[in-house]
Amino acid sequence: MKNYSIIPFLFLFSVMHFHGFCQKNDSLLPSQIPDAVEKAIPKEKIAGYVFAAVKDGHLIYEKSEGFADVESQVPVDFHQTVFRWGSISKLFVWISLFQLEERGLINLDDDIFDYLDKSIFGKRIPYGFPIKALMSHSAGFEDNAVGLFLQGPNEVQNLNNFLTHQLPQQVMPPFMFASYSNHGTTLAAHLVELVSGMEFEAYIQQNIFIPLGMQSATFSQDTKDQKLKYISKGYAYGESFSPQEFEILSTWPAGAISASGEDMFKFLLELTNLAAERKSKLIHPATFQKMISPAVTIRDGVNPVLHGLMNMSKEGLKIYGHWGDTIWFHALIAIIPEQDFGFIFSMNTSVPASEPVYETLFNEIVKSFEGDRPITAQPQANWELDLKKLEGEYILGRKNHTGISKLISYLNRYKLAKTSEASFTLKSRRQEKVYDHIGDWFFQEKDSPKRIAFQKEETDGLWFFVDARHADQYFLKAKWYEKTDFQYFLFWTLISTTMAGLLFLNIYPLFSKMHPSGIIWKSLAPAIYLQGLLLLSIAFLAIKFLEFGELGLLFGSPPHLDKFLYLPWIFLVCILYTVSLGICYLVNSKDKISFKATIYIVMLIQSIAIWQMYYWNLFAFKL
Repeated sequence: MKNYSIIPFLFLFSVMHFHGFCQKNDSLLPSQIPDAVEKAIPKEKIAGYVFAAVKDGHLIYEKSEGFADVESQVPVDFHQTVFRWGSISKLFVWISLFQLEERGLINLDDDIFDYLDKSIFGKRIPYGFPIKALMSHSAGFEDNAVGLFLQGPNEVQNLNNFLTHQLPQQVMPPFMFASYSNHGTTLAAHLVELVSGMEFEAYIQQNIFIPLGMQSATFSQDTKDQKLKYISKGYAYGESFSPQEFEILSTWPAGAISASGEDMFKFLLELTNLAAERKSKLIHPATFQKMISPAVTIRDGVNPVLHGLMNMSKEGLKIYGHWGDTIWFHALIAIIPEQDFGFIFSMNTSVPASEPVYETLFNEIVKSFEGDRPITAQPQANWELDLKKLEGEYILGRKNHTGISKLISYLNRYKLAKTSEASFTLKSRRQEKVYDHIGDWFFQEKDSPKRIAFQKEETDGLWFFVDARHADQYFLKAKWYEKTDFQYFLFWTLISTTMAGLLFLNIYPLFSKMHPSGIIWKSLAPAIYLQGLLLLSIAFLAIKFLEFGELGLLFGSPPHLDKFLYLPWIFLVCILYTVSLGICYLVNSKDKISFKATIYIVMLIQSIAIWQMYYWNLFAFKL
C-alpha cells in the first residue's frame, strides 16, 4: 500500500525550500526594475500577468496583477495561477538532450540517421544534419504552420506518429540559414524518447520538474489534468477582454508548457546558477557554456544563433533567454550573466501587434544595466548606389516551400524603398517603418532600438536581412518573378484574358457570320471552355485560401479544401489535350486568322497559368 501521509510533508518542504533558498532580498533590487515593469505593461489592456526577477541567486522582485479569470474575478496568484509559456518549452528539450550527452547516451555531433529510420524519413531529410543543428534551428526544414493548433486533446498524437506524417521537408543543407522550427524541436524531443527509452513528458518530469520542484509544471494539454486546475484563461483584447479557448498544440514539446510563476522562477534560478557556475541540478556549467556557444554566424555585429538559448545580447551586454508565444499568451525569460540577473514574464492577453509589450519590457529592463549603447560607425561612401541595391521586395524565409500553403508567404513580404541618401522605409501588410543607416550595412528603426543587418547570400548572390539581435529568421530578396506585383499582374492578366478570349470565341462568330468548321473544332471548343471554367475555379479557391489567412490555417485547412486539390491536375490534362487539338486546328482550319489567333492566345495564356500554379505548388497534394 502506498504511504500518502508523506505528501503533505513533501509539499511543505517544497514551499519552505522555495521561500528559504529564494528569500526575497530587496537590497539587491535595481531601483529601475519596478519602474520598468510599470512603464512597459499597459494594465488596462492586459487581463493578468506574472513577473519575477533574480539577482545573485536571490528572488529580488515578484509581481502578479490582474485576473486569471476576468468573468469570475479570480485574481492572478504568483504561486498558484498557471500560465502558458509558449516556446520557452524548447529550453526543456535542449537541456534534455544535453543531459543525455553528459550521460554518454548521445553525441550531438552524430548524424540524425544514427537514430532515425532512414526508410521512413530519408526522402524528407535528403541532406542529413548533425543533431545539434536542431538546437540552432539550422537543420534546413521548411515551415508548415497548418494545423499547428488542434481542436481537442484527443487529437494530440504521440511524437512518432506525428513526425511520421507531419515532419516538413528539408529544403536546404544544414547551417545555411537559421529558420525557426517548431517541428525541428519536436523531432529533438522524439530523439529524447528514442535515446532515453521514456516518453518525453515522463522524461521531463523525472529529470527536470522533480529536481527543480516544479510541481505545477506540465506539458499536458488536457484541462482535466489536476496540474491545470488553476490555469489562467487566455484573452483577446479589443474594447474589452474576450475569453478564448484553451490552446492545444500539435507540436506540443515546442510550445505547450504550463507552469505557475513560482515554478518558472525556479527554472530561471537554475539558469542563473549555471551561468554563474554555482551548484546546479540539471547540467554542468561547462555544458551550459555549450548552450550559449555560436552555432550559426551571419556576420560581424549580428548576434550568432546559439545552441538552444536565444542570443538577445546588446552592445557590451550578453543576454540570453527565450521568447514564448501562443496566440493568447506571451512570455519571456532572460538572463544577464555578468550582472547575475534574470527575469521571467508571462501575460494572458493578446494585444495588437503595434504594442509589443514584452519587447518594451525587455528594452526597459536592459536599460537598467546600461546595455543599450548605439553603434557609432559612419555611413559608407557611394551610399546612394549601395542603397539602390537593397531596394526591392523581401520574403520571410520561414515559409512552406513544397505545399499549397506556400501561398501564405504572399502575406509575409516586406517592400524596401529608399527615402533619402541613408534611409529607407520597410513596409509590410500591417505596418511601415523607417530605418536609418548607422554603419556597415546596419540600419536602426527610427525611435526604436531595433536594428537589422544586410548580407549577400553566397549561392545566388541575393541580398537578405536579419534582425541584428535575433538572427533565427531571415528575409531574402525576391527574384523578379517572385515579386508580388509581378505575380499579381500575371494572375489578373490570366483571368481577364481568359474571360475576354472565351467571350470573343462566342460572340465573334455571331457578328462575323462565321461558323468554325471541322470535327477538330467540335472537340476543341468544349475543352477550351472547360479550361476556362477550371482556371476561374482554381483562382477563386486560391483567393479563398488567402482569405482564410494565417490565423485560420493555424487551426487546419479550409473546410473541404482536400476535395479540390485535384482541380489543377484536371486543368493540366485539359491543357495537354487542348494543345494537341489546337495545333491540328490551327494547321488545318481555313477559318479567319483573327479567330485562330484568339484561340492561340487563349491556349498560350492558359499554358502560362500552369507555370504560376507550379510556382505556388498547386499541383502538390498537400498543404
